[in-house]
Amino acid sequence: MSSISNCCLFTAAVLIAFAIEIIATQTMDARIRDDSDLSQFYQLLEASQVANTTLTYRHVTVFAPTNRAFQKYNGTTKNLVLYHMSNFPKTIENLGDSISSELEGNPPLWVTRRPGTHGQEVYINNAKILIDRSNFQSKVSVGGDVKTQVLHIINEVLEPVRSNSMELPIYSPNAFEFLNQSENLDLGVHRLRIFRQRILTEKKEDVFKADGRYDLSYPR
Repeated sequence: MSSISNCCLFTAAVLIAFAIEIIATQTMDARIRDDSDLSQFYQLLEASQVANTTLTYRHVTVFAPTNRAFQKYNGTTKNLVLYHMSNFPKTIENLGDSISSELEGNPPLWVTRRPGTHGQEVYINNAKILIDRSNFQSKVSVGGDVKTQVLHIINEVLEPVRSNSMELPIYSPNAFEFLNQSENLDLGVHRLRIFRQRILTEKKEDVFKADGRYDLSYPR
């Protein structure tokens, strides 16, 4: 093999190694910033001092909705980014039934696993994790401690339960509490008063107070 060929192979090897190192040491902030499909989420991230502090100093898992997800979303974006972050670093494989968010009151994000056409599908609340774009991990050194940060991409915006009253915050209601406090929640144009009254009339409160994980559909 000629010296020119050897030189070319060496150069290629160096470039590949350099590229791998760049990927391995890329920060979470840079990863989100450099993904054009996450630009709307990154704008919210930049505007939140709490979110920026978390990315700089703490363990974190971030669930980042795509731009398409934001195009379909009509709700408020106030503090929304914190509902897409948790201070527990979890890869998809390590996600349990729920994970607490960084929003005030630390309301949980619920994890659901379902069989899909191409293997298992994993959901956070209503949003599907795009598995082939997720499980990115980076490390941040803070005062000698190494913090692990994990990024997952999701196809919908996560919308927290929000109270209309600052004096009556509602962070993680069960189904009956949700119904009972529905008039104090921001549900847009939806109303549940008639449905709640029917439950009381039929004495079915215990069904909605039961512990466990259920999918409940409320009529609109």
